[in-house]
Amino acid sequence: MGRARSLTRFKKQIMLNGKMVDIDFHPVNAIEKQLYFVYIPVDNKPFRIHMQKTADGSFKIPMKERVPNNICELESALEEAIINS
Repeated sequence: MGRARSLTRFKKQIMLNGKMVDIDFHPVNAIEKQLYFVYIPVDNKPFRIHMQKTADGSFKIPMKERVPNNICELESALEEAIINS
């Protein structure tokens, strides 16, 4: 049985407010995709959100009430980036 591939940080360009921005994804668990810290540039500073794996295997933003709406709208694109990483 081979060793599991270690998860690493990655970047993905995603459209935000009409322009492409580099978004950083940092896995919290090094072996299994469960929780990611996602850093999105807002006013030239990184704004951190979490993307958490749900019981059905999808990735969602928990506590959306603390996240700006324009970032919440990226949820499916962020999920796709994590799944395809």
